[in-house]
Amino acid sequence: MSLCRLLIICGSAIVLASEVQVQAGSLINEEIRNLTISDSLTMHWELSSEGIFVYLQTDPSLRWVAAAIGEEGSGSMPGMDSVLVYNQDDDWIVEDGYAVGYTLPSRDKKQDWILHSVEEDEDMRVFKLYRDYDTGDEFYDRPLDPEAKLSIPMLFACGTGAVSYHGSNRWRLTVDLFDDKNPVEELLNMPDYDSTYSALNPNVEIPAAKTTYHEQFIFENGDDFKAALGGRTLIGIVPTIQNATKQFVHHFTLYAITDEENMYGGDLIYAGASSASPEVFPINVGISADDYINLRLQTHFDNPNLVEGAVDNSGVILYLTEAGVAREHNLAVFQIGDPNVELFGQHLIEPMSRYVFECEALNTTDPVTFYTRLQHMHGHGAKIQTEIYRDGELVRMDSVEFYDFQYQDSTWMNWTALPGDRLVLECEYDNVKDVVWGLDSDNEMCIDFISAYPRSNFNSLYCGYKSGGVFVEEAKLSSIRRSFGSGKTKSSTMPHIAIIAGGVSAGVVVLVAAVGIMLRRRRAKYVAVP
Repeated sequence: MSLCRLLIICGSAIVLASEVQVQAGSLINEEIRNLTISDSLTMHWELSSEGIFVYLQTDPSLRWVAAAIGEEGSGSMPGMDSVLVYNQDDDWIVEDGYAVGYTLPSRDKKQDWILHSVEEDEDMRVFKLYRDYDTGDEFYDRPLDPEAKLSIPMLFACGTGAVSYHGSNRWRLTVDLFDDKNPVEELLNMPDYDSTYSALNPNVEIPAAKTTYHEQFIFENGDDFKAALGGRTLIGIVPTIQNATKQFVHHFTLYAITDEENMYGGDLIYAGASSASPEVFPINVGISADDYINLRLQTHFDNPNLVEGAVDNSGVILYLTEAGVAREHNLAVFQIGDPNVELFGQHLIEPMSRYVFECEALNTTDPVTFYTRLQHMHGHGAKIQTEIYRDGELVRMDSVEFYDFQYQDSTWMNWTALPGDRLVLECEYDNVKDVVWGLDSDNEMCIDFISAYPRSNFNSLYCGYKSGGVFVEEAKLSSIRRSFGSGKTKSSTMPHIAIIAGGVSAGVVVLVAAVGIMLRRRRAKYVAVP
């Protein structure tokens, strides 16, 4: 299943259509897929072997409408690939564009969206558009992959006047473009699915503090855990956010506890922001509950306005097999960066900087499948990139070039890693002034959470600074290195890093895993930062 987060934007400018005829009649085939975005805007779509037909159905009063494909793992306006249809002198014009900031999109030199027709009657107007899945325009278009299993960000907007700032007339949604099933339906239809269990915050009052990490044990004791989950296998995790407290819930981490003597330790089995898509494990992969004695849900509450009295019941829904049903492989979450927060409290270089960590050799007995990843920083994070080297050659590079703290999400990998592969994590930061590494939303982190299997092949689930890996470099930057919208090929810092690999700078960097580590040390129900 492949999901797309859609954001419709009221205002962008952009592609002249060759002759477009306005027709009336039966405008939409009822059998094609559709999504209602607002009272005045609906998207329908059809798939072909090479590309996608998009029908934007609008109220006749609208004079422009825009849709955009965002960057995977982010989904904000910077980094989006847009299509705009607007009226100029009673002619309908389509423009293929892109944005690298919070501005009207720039016109793409290579126009890949085709406006096939405009049809209207007294109730609606329908624009029929087409684009190839992969246009070959790597610097200005976002490819669509029908085989991907996770969300692809998109944006939408519209307006009744000239193309301009959209104001509140914009939406960000999650849509399944390539499969009729949504993630929850996919889980419910799995042959070994039996039931769900809700791991939630039970009426937790959110402190009036900028940042709070709340620790919630899901079961009173190991007997309660076994009674509910004993013998079962976890096959998917779906975040559920309470509408009343959505503005405060930034992300969850879920730990499976193995030892009563270390209740604030355990295995990280899920990490997801409030905007994250559901996690659906491969059909032969799960997490056996028999390996654990309890679950601990950690919630990052972000309350910068110090609002009092908010009560939260958010959390995650666990999708389970019946007792006695196992899957072939167990899933693990592998972490690189600085999982022990060894650089906690140190200042970042101002005003723009890069930090690099290295896992010198993947410590597994046999090949493993990297299934998904969540690359994570905080509010000053601008770009995050993971590179994988094999026998000295770069074999894979994954980056979020326009990182957005508010819209981070997992990205699809389904890629085989080999023992000894070298992994390099680079984080770049902007607008830095008196910022330190730490847990607060105003502090910074740098981590890559990689869901992988089989767990039994891992000798260690950590390969970060002072836990199997090294801190390689900190450097002041003059600009953030991005390829999208620049015409420049993605680059690596590794030719330089290879010279100094193994050296540890006195600089900084932190992983989101810091959250769990610091809380384990404090063994407190709350950690509040005023």
